Amino acid sequence: MSGISFFEKPLAGLLCGLGVAAAGWLLSVSLNSYIASRQTVVVKGLAERVVRADLATWAITFKENGDKLPELQDKMLKNKTTVKTFLTQFNFSPAEMSDSPMSVIDQYSQNYGGQKPLFRYLVQATVILRSDKVDYVKKAMGETGQLINQGIIIDIPQYGPAGEFLFTNLNAIKPDMVKEATEAARTAAIQFAKDSNAAVGSIKSAQQGLFSITDRDTNSPDWKNVRVVNTVEFLIK
Repeated sequence: MSGISFFEKPLAGLLCGLGVAAAGWLLSVSLNSYIASRQTVVVKGLAERVVRADLATWAITFKENGDKLPELQDKMLKNKTTVKTFLTQFNFSPAEMSDSPMSVIDQYSQNYGGQKPLFRYLVQATVILRSDKVDYVKKAMGETGQLINQGIIIDIPQYGPAGEFLFTNLNAIKPDMVKEATEAARTAAIQFAKDSNAAVGSIKSAQQGLFSITDRDTNSPDWKNVRVVNTVEFLIK
């Protein structure tokens, strides 16, 4: 009668036991690896830079009051020429200047609480300067008294500045700033791991924040503060 011999039965049991032990060891190793891979820390890294604006726009709006439109139009054209002549003193070219259409308001048709305005018409016009000569734009803004001395009534906006300074070269500094923010995040993660008696591994995931460009302060709109915050998840081992 064929079958397993007396000596073969213990051997088969031993091999079966070894197989179960090996499977358990492999399962334990896999489980520990999985648990280790799930141990992470999420940190944020900040990068900031102060840069100079590389583009400036300045809307110079001026106005005149009167009762005769042809005379007002002639005066506004002369004023426009005066404004542009003023700008050329600061090395601005005609290509950097543009005009907006004149606007005419019939003040008699407006409701002023029953009081009749002194003049019927209010005419406004604007010369717009757009230049990368930021220093010259800022200097010219401080010399508007020259225009006032020539009888030109400058309209000062009630809300917001007449001029605006912009930084348009973000792409040139973006890669370095992203790198700086990521390195700052790693530094934070290393400190966290050190406090936890662990070590920082590779990056599991990362999310780049939006870049923000703001004035450095209210008195220096030609200097900008560029900022980005990256969120990075590191493996901890």
